[in-house]
Amino acid sequence: MEDRIQILDNGKIQLKTSRISRHILEDFYLEKEIVLVGIKGSGFEFAKRIANELRIVSPTTGVLLGEVYIDKKSPSLPTTHSDISPEVAANKVVVVVDDVLNTGKTLIYGVTYFLGFQPKCIKTAVLVDRSHNDFPIKADYIGFPMATTLLEHVKVEFGEKGADAFLE
Repeated sequence: MEDRIQILDNGKIQLKTSRISRHILEDFYLEKEIVLVGIKGSGFEFAKRIANELRIVSPTTGVLLGEVYIDKKSPSLPTTHSDISPEVAANKVVVVVDDVLNTGKTLIYGVTYFLGFQPKCIKTAVLVDRSHNDFPIKADYIGFPMATTLLEHVKVEFGEKGADAFLE
């Protein structure tokens, strides 16, 4: 078995989620609805947690939760799709969410997909930012910035009993 170091436990992830949710709400408190779109997999699981926090903190702000499907090995736009329609995202704040920002490739394809929907603005949120960006994108909301080597891997595991993040 490979060596794993726990970098965030469920309590810390909950705290980071709460802070990100509050920052989003501070920036968009006048919006009637915020569209949260998680990258398929752990990004969507993290987006669900943010959506739940937003609903608790501001029950009057509508939160629309969706998922964007990106083939991470071949993330071309023709294969990228979402359960959020252009009509739903038009003229609204869209926040694209992922668990870990590594090179920025997945996140930039997620953001690019929604550009054609004519949103009011697009922001990005990540739980862990590794700062190895090869693409011109940054996270607007960061739970945990972490310097890692290129050989290290950060894995976030979401489960029914909580979540943990590991450095592998």
